[in-house]
Amino acid sequence: MVNRYFKLLEFLDPEDDDILHLLPSPACNKRLRSLLAELRDIESVAKAL
Repeated sequence: MVNRYFKLLEFLDPEDDDILHLLPSPACNKRLRSLLAELRDIESVAKAL
């Protein structure tokens, strides 16, 4: 779900007031990206086992 969010994020206008309050903050996006990277590492290790 987070992966899909980041794929769609590039198509969302951050200047649109109608959706601005629905989007996470840029700091939250940065944290989500790092967590997604960690999750990918865990998935690859699990597949290797």
